[in-house]
Order: sequence, then structure tokens, then C-alpha cells
Amino acid sequence: QKASQFGAPFFYLSVSSRLGNWIAFHRVNKCCSLETEMMELDSKKQRRRSFPFLWILLGALPAFLPLIHFWDDFSKYFYMGDEWAQLHQIDDWGYWTWVFSFFGENFMPFFKLVWSAILFLGDGSYFLFILVQFLLHAVVVFLLGYLLRQWSLSWFVVLFSQWVLALSYTHIEIMMQSIQMSNLLSYAFLLLLAIYVSAHVLHEKEFSVSSCVVVAVLSGLGALSFSRGLLNGTAVFAAFAMVNLVHKQATREWVAPALSALIPCVAIALLTAFAVFGNTGSSDGGLQLLEVGKHYFYHLSLNPLNQQLGGLQIGVGLAVKLLVANALL
Repeated sequence: QKASQFGAPFFYLSVSSRLGNWIAFHRVNKCCSLETEMMELDSKKQRRRSFPFLWILLGALPAFLPLIHFWDDFSKYFYMGDEWAQLHQIDDWGYWTWVFSFFGENFMPFFKLVWSAILFLGDGSYFLFILVQFLLHAVVVFLLGYLLRQWSLSWFVVLFSQWVLALSYTHIEIMMQSIQMSNLLSYAFLLLLAIYVSAHVLHEKEFSVSSCVVVAVLSGLGALSFSRGLLNGTAVFAAFAMVNLVHKQATREWVAPALSALIPCVAIALLTAFAVFGNTGSSDGGLQLLEVGKHYFYHLSLNPLNQQLGGLQIGVGLAVKLLVANALL
């Protein structure tokens, strides 16, 4: 049931590392001769022409297959524990207090605005939540395909990656609980952020003030959708940092967008940290930062190898080894 939670960190690290490698590769290519650049440009144009945009849309359609196949089962779903907690807090605290309150270690007012809008528009219909869940899932699959196509990967790689993401059984928890919409929103903003940054690097566009604002907004919305969204801007910042540390290709014009992606995440993370400290020992029991750190450490360590470990008890030493193995993989 919790398997879907372990897939997310690898998703962030994978996008971050590939974005960094792609940016570095693009910068190195700028040092090539004009003739070589023209040949590569012609090759990319031919690849794009042979890979229609419509294919990405078709690649996202399998995301709806579980809903179609198990329509009767999904139509029986109803509110569960965390969702009843949201409804109780709205009734007890008032709407706006609930929107800007913490839920565990999560500060996610943007998600709460979206979730409550669906709640009110659907007059409490849970099946509407299910439909929106699958729609967002398809959007995430589409955005992944768009990003990979933007990076000039082949049609087979793009479609195969889309179908794996669309049909992975580890998504079951996300698809069956409306509260997990926060995950989908944070993933969508991560991909939008990566697409926007990649477009500027690919076309050698200057990161103007307005562009940096867009980067900051996308980063901030992801962080305000779910606590895991704090890694969105951090992943983009890490991509630029890897270029500087590994390839020594960082340029001054990349400092502004890198910081624009990072600062909203750091600010929201600090706000969350202060709230966790403030809630420690309260009647409802806030999470301590040490426990939050352990939570994310084991997420990073046990992914993706956790699926092969069954019910084994994982100690810190083995978790560290798995984390190194994942990094090497």
C-alpha cells in the first residue's frame, strides 16, 4: 500500500541528474565547430519531424486504463481517514484557517484550495475526486513525455517511459485516495519547472527577471502542494550545481534561475521546520525534525530496491549501503 511513496524520491533524483547532464552536454556542444553544430541541429530536427507531438498525447492515454477496467470498483470508493480529518478541520476551524494550517509535516495551501474546490463543485461526490485524480495522473504522464521529447530522446524511449509511469501498480494508493492528489500536483509542477528551464537552455534564451519569477512561482507552487514538492526547486538547483562541480560549465546567467528555484523551497522548508518545533509536545503531537529526517532518509535508501526486499527489517547500516547502491545505479 505504501509502495507508491518510495517511487517519488527516485523520480526527483532522476529528473535532477538527467537535467544536469543534459544542460552540461548542451554547453559542451557549444564549443564544437559550427559545422558540427549544424549537423547535430539537422539531426535533431529530423528526429523531431519523425516524432509527431500527437504521439505524446497518445502515450498519456494508458493512464486512464485502470479507471476504465476497474470502473465499478473505483465508483464504490468513499472518504477515508485523512479525508475525514480535512472535513472535520474545515467544520471545526473554519475554511481559511484550515487552508493555511499544517497537516502533519505538510504545509500545502495550494493543494487544499484545489481539493476543496473539487469538494464544493462536486457537492461532496467522491467519484469526482477519482476522475480528477486520473486526469492529473494523465497530465503527469503527458508532461513526462513532453520533457523527454524536448531532450530529443527517441520515440521508443519516450513512449516506453510514459507507459511505465502510466501503468505502474505502485500508483494504487495515489489513485484510491483524494488526499494523494497532493503528490500528483507536486509531480506536475516539477515537470513544468524542468520543461520551462530546459526550453530556455535549449534555445539559449536569456533568463530575464520575468523568467526567474516564473521559475520561482512553479517551484513555490510545487512546495505548497505537498512536502515532497520541496525537492522540486532543489532538484533544479542541484542540476545547475552539478554542471558547475562536474563539468565546470556554469555561467553567471544561470545563477539567478537556480536561486529562484531554490529560495521558495528553502523558505517553505524553514517555515515547516519552525512549525514542527512549535508543535512538538502539543496535544495532537507534531512530528519532530529528526523523525522527518529519518522518514526521507529511508525513502531515498529503499527506492527502488525496496520492492525486492519483502518484509525484511532494514537497519541504518543496510539503508546506507542501499542509498549508495541507488546512487551508483
